[in-house]
Amino acid sequence: MYGPSDIEKYDIKAGTVTKLYDSPYHGDYEMCGNLWFSEDGRRIFTACGNVFRASDIQSQDMTYNGSLTGLPRVQNVMHSALINKVAAIPAYRQYVTKEDVDTEVYLYDYEFLMPSDILKLPYFVVGDKGYAGHGRFVFFNNAADTLTVLLKADSNSGMLNDQALFNITLAK
Repeated sequence: MYGPSDIEKYDIKAGTVTKLYDSPYHGDYEMCGNLWFSEDGRRIFTACGNVFRASDIQSQDMTYNGSLTGLPRVQNVMHSALINKVAAIPAYRQYVTKEDVDTEVYLYDYEFLMPSDILKLPYFVVGDKGYAGHGRFVFFNNAADTLTVLLKADSNSGMLNDQALFNITLAK
């Protein structure tokens, strides 16, 4: 039997891994698998859409700091300190829904984690048929005026070359 998910802090300075401590929660907030860190190192984003503080002070480290509204599961997250935005690709929640939720990129204000925009991802076109482009990874460019999304064509497309990069110019 598995217990609730958790996150832990490790020290790797000496060249070996040493566990320091885990979060102060035990089942209070879902943490799930993958983690992403904000560009400024002050936040930890989880695959469950929950956000935690990152701090050198243990009593403040890995403490709940909000959530990415509308995203119970996250495929990928990227933060740009330059424009104070977070981009996130939704992921479907296994056994709850199989909807194509990963066909959009959500933008959030970094400071308050408020949603600011939803960007639709394009279709792959083969002949006269269109197949959804599913977002896998998202990146801001250095100027933070463009998002680049790695897309994968829907599995039923039958395409041999089923991945592409898609650039989205962001409004200033």
